Amino acid sequence: MQIYTFVLLIAKMLPGMIRAYADSKSGMKIVIAGAGEMGSHLAKMLSGNGHDITVIDSDPKLLADVASLADVLTVEGDSTTFAVLRKASVRKCDLFI
Repeated sequence: MQIYTFVLLIAKMLPGMIRAYADSKSGMKIVIAGAGEMGSHLAKMLSGNGHDITVIDSDPKLLADVASLADVLTVEGDSTTFAVLRKASVRKCDLFI
């Protein structure tokens, strides 16, 4: 229960923090590791603000679900491996979540 509360707190704080940073830039490249509840929620919230969002997950069904809800790129694979991170262009991103 404590972890879930922490996740909800981060979900509420993160968009404001991103907005503050993004004011100095036009359209950030954001990579989100995980297309679960938290990742898909963040992708939906951030995709409408002119950001390039990439979501990484090993479950193709979750990726299809988030792609149908938001304007995002998806990368299938384990986000803890270098090959998948390279495929998602993590080196070029402004924010990795």
